[in-house]
Amino acid sequence: MIVFRLFFNSFKYKKLAKEIITDIINETINKYYYNYKFLDKHLDNFNILKNSNFLTSQLSNVNDFSFIDLLKKKYNSKIIVFQHGHGQGLTKYHEKIKFLKESSYSDFNYVFSNNAYKYDTKNNYFSEGKTIALKYHKPYNKILTKLNYLNKKFDLVYFSPWHMNGTDHSIYNYLINDLEKINIEKDLVENYLSKANYNILIKKYPYNLQKYRSENSISGLTKRYDNLKYFDQNLKYPEFYQKNQIILMFGCGSTFGYLASFNNPIILINLKNYFPIKEDLKNKFKKSIFLIDYWSPNFSNSLKKLIYNKNFLLKEWKNKSFYRNKFYKEYLGI
Repeated sequence: MIVFRLFFNSFKYKKLAKEIITDIINETINKYYYNYKFLDKHLDNFNILKNSNFLTSQLSNVNDFSFIDLLKKKYNSKIIVFQHGHGQGLTKYHEKIKFLKESSYSDFNYVFSNNAYKYDTKNNYFSEGKTIALKYHKPYNKILTKLNYLNKKFDLVYFSPWHMNGTDHSIYNYLINDLEKINIEKDLVENYLSKANYNILIKKYPYNLQKYRSENSISGLTKRYDNLKYFDQNLKYPEFYQKNQIILMFGCGSTFGYLASFNNPIILINLKNYFPIKEDLKNKFKKSIFLIDYWSPNFSNSLKKLIYNKNFLLKEWKNKSFYRNKFYKEYLGI
């Protein structure tokens, strides 16, 4: 019930809330067993060897966990997981999903920073696997950066961090709902990005199947403005990377850990209900990158000052380099 506490408390009629939660749990259990039986029947076609290791980055839904349980039982497989996102333990959200973190279901868990190692070995009481710290492998690729797949230079790239959850996406319990996501991005496009005097790319989160007709509103909205381009295919950042390109994002999720390694200026908008940054780390973030609280009375002026004055932004970014290098090394392993 801990997972559903906020959901439960938001209902006036507790009996109805309890019925909904019970239905969700029962549906999840049924999906687990259905997928387990399905895989048990078909996995033999892949000629998996006994004692084969299973390597992955992150597991997040019911089908994933029935799969690894079957691998353990049927093939005696070791589950080896590599840290997803490199920002382990930077947000309040991670404290609520410790039972779903990589070290909670793996035999061996590889991480990329001292902070992540401490998080999994000392702060996560659900950890069962052995956690091992590795050197961070930077995703920067000189060959890919020369491809310039989109054949256009962009001064700023907004990375949309969201899937639309619908009713069946993940067992991660995000507090932000889909309508909020759509409205936040609509406001960002209309009142900020469209008014900048340079080219901007809006990069939708990859592998996200459409669930609502209203999702198309963001794509359609960008077509009204000559300085905006909307892209919803799966491209890696090096394929449209440029030096000193401004990166804009919401929430300190896995996207932040990945993009930080390119050392381009980052504007991170901190939300209360989507990967909010821990209070004791906020000053470190502010000294290292551009952190803006979405609920702050100065949010609008702070964001405009950064995205409308690139020379000012680049100067301030350079001034933050000393703190940023220390912060990235300790908390991201970069």
